[in-house]
Amino acid sequence: MPQKTVIYTHSLKKIIIEAIEESQHCILIAMAWFTDNSIKDCLLLHKKNFPRIKIEIVVDNNNINDAYFNDYKDAFDDAGIIIRRKKSRKFLHHKFMVFDNIKC
Repeated sequence: MPQKTVIYTHSLKKIIIEAIEESQHCILIAMAWFTDNSIKDCLLLHKKNFPRIKIEIVVDNNNINDAYFNDYKDAFDDAGIIIRRKKSRKFLHHKFMVFDNIKC
């Protein structure tokens, strides 16, 4: 069965947290800036409760992530959440998450 792509424009934080909490296999994230601590905390808790879930995050190398994302790096490392740095020098303007994709 083909997977359905859904685009949300309202109540995003609530929808993201619900999707994290419902994920069973993997969560893939690409963000230019990852600044929301409640979403980061939710990822950490979900990984703690479901240690076999694969969670990978790629963020842009920039001063905003230096200030608001990198403070979670040690906690993500300790939990087994994989942080990937982008390989291109171009700005990573992406903002998406993939939950339980069968190719994870």
